[in-house]
Amino acid sequence: VTANTPLVVASLSNARNLERSSALGNIVADMIRTRLAQTGHKTSEVRLRSAMSLRKGDGEFLLSRNRNALMFAPTAAAVVTGTYATSYEKVYVSLKLISTTDAHIIAGADFVVPLGDVLGLIDAKGA
Repeated sequence: VTANTPLVVASLSNARNLERSSALGNIVADMIRTRLAQTGHKTSEVRLRSAMSLRKGDGEFLLSRNRNALMFAPTAAAVVTGTYATSYEKVYVSLKLISTTDAHIIAGADFVVPLGDVLGLIDAKGA
């Protein structure tokens, strides 16, 4: 993977239910996306709207998870994805950089954080 390799970062999934995430899974993905861009990697924002959404009293929004409102589907040579799982005291996070051509795991990283530090980011839906 070089700086010119097109990358996409997905929300981290709950290890107990891969179809679910939480604010924790979303913010970790955002932080990875930001860091990749800061280091010069070609990273696409998959949630970019085709037009700005204006909501009186709320603000102006350019990100969405509504497929019909999105700008385009970016192509990627590799994706960053991962899972998280909670225990009574800790949150375990596993990240992988995966090739989109053959599903080969190119790189990975794991880390553990105290549950108390991120408890507000995990709700009943994502726990």
